[in-house]
Amino acid sequence: WWMAACWRGRSPWVRLAVLAAAVGPVAQGRTDDWLRCLGDIREALFRALGEHLQAATGGDTTGPVAYIDPAAHTNVGDNMLVAGTLAALAHLGWELPNVVVCGGVQTTDLPTGPRCFNRFHKLYRGALPSNVRVAVYHPGGNWGNIYSRVQLDRVTRIRSLLRANITVVSFPQSLHYDGGAGAEPTAEGDARALSSAVLRAKQRYGPGRLVLMWRQRDSLEAARRLFPFATNVAVPDVAFALGPFLADQRHWSPAAGAGRPGLGPRAGALGGGELLEAEADGYRGGQGPVDLLLVLRSDNESTLTAFQEAEAPDETRRAHVASVLARIARDRAGRAPTGAGPRGLYTFRIADWREALNHVPAISAARFRASAGVARQCAPTCSESVLSAYMATQIRDARRALGLARVVVTDRLHASVLALLAYQRHVVIDNTYGKLAGVRGLAFDASPACRPPAALRYRTGTGLEDALGKAVELLEEGGGG
Repeated sequence: WWMAACWRGRSPWVRLAVLAAAVGPVAQGRTDDWLRCLGDIREALFRALGEHLQAATGGDTTGPVAYIDPAAHTNVGDNMLVAGTLAALAHLGWELPNVVVCGGVQTTDLPTGPRCFNRFHKLYRGALPSNVRVAVYHPGGNWGNIYSRVQLDRVTRIRSLLRANITVVSFPQSLHYDGGAGAEPTAEGDARALSSAVLRAKQRYGPGRLVLMWRQRDSLEAARRLFPFATNVAVPDVAFALGPFLADQRHWSPAAGAGRPGLGPRAGALGGGELLEAEADGYRGGQGPVDLLLVLRSDNESTLTAFQEAEAPDETRRAHVASVLARIARDRAGRAPTGAGPRGLYTFRIADWREALNHVPAISAARFRASAGVARQCAPTCSESVLSAYMATQIRDARRALGLARVVVTDRLHASVLALLAYQRHVVIDNTYGKLAGVRGLAFDASPACRPPAALRYRTGTGLEDALGKAVELLEEGGGG
């Protein structure tokens, strides 16, 4: 309890002292780098967001801002982006009462406030308070035509907001247009649509109406070519606003009463995949901790063809991973790996976000259903607070799901960010257009402390077999976790 209390203090030196007391002198140097890295990323993020939001509002944080199309669904990565956006706005002076949430195509699981746009994505007259001067558009990795419905909706809504004399600040995105025949929308079409809207807004209201933030260097360079009429800036991914996590925020103890999260007798100060053995019975299916958790995509961003949804059933995927791990175990048998399970075999689980959350305590799902029921009863008046609670529940459960493993292997960007924020060992596999390397690389540029992979407890894999081999190396290095 005293660690949690001290951690809430504002001073980074207090936090370093808490970590030093918890993990001892051997790990302190690396945790210092980890904390400094995350602190520098957050500082760069808040500085960039603050500069452009204050310019758009004239430095006035007493008036409301609009938050357009938060992603309220089962993708934990998008949930982290919503929570990060709300945390960043609060840090900059806009608490939830001053954040007007407008739902959209990405808001599927919760009502999120008043209907701001009609079915043609045009802004309703009077939908927003008259003193709203800036709208924040939801961040993420879907600017382009990989997810065409979201992009078509976004461009139309941005045009409508600009016509209403509202400056639009699109929070950090990745940009990717598939150049295949018939792919819609096209980069050129989006550029024409936005250019004409910005020109009309500039003529009517003045310059500086559209700010586009990019979380990858290559996205920034492409955007400067496509959208020279907008202000294009490089900004770290907004999920880093969530900050470092401690184990007292991750551990689940069903015996603690009412399913409250709390510190167990063996809980450490950092994540690292530790879990009380007694807690395993609180997880669905009776499945407890494993050596490796593979959080892998099954969509068109995956480079692992064996894991794409239409290519192979779950049994085939498990058999493939098991054969690779068995070969690794045989190759390393002479060294008696400390990270091996019984008889030198490594235990593992394969899951994407939805499946991963199936292994956290059922009480979390019941709590969310209750929250969703409250949302339906009181929407729209209390939808912003329910939205925030929903994101907190999703992220908390995702952290517990990752905490069931000693090493995480993932091609999901925000599974890797979540592991990084929890100081958990992880191996990263990139997606089809370099999103993981690009987003993490831009964020890591904020601090020299981010550069040694060992300090952040991660490796990069060039494919599944390479990633599994590096995950086993991390298991051996980590010993007991």
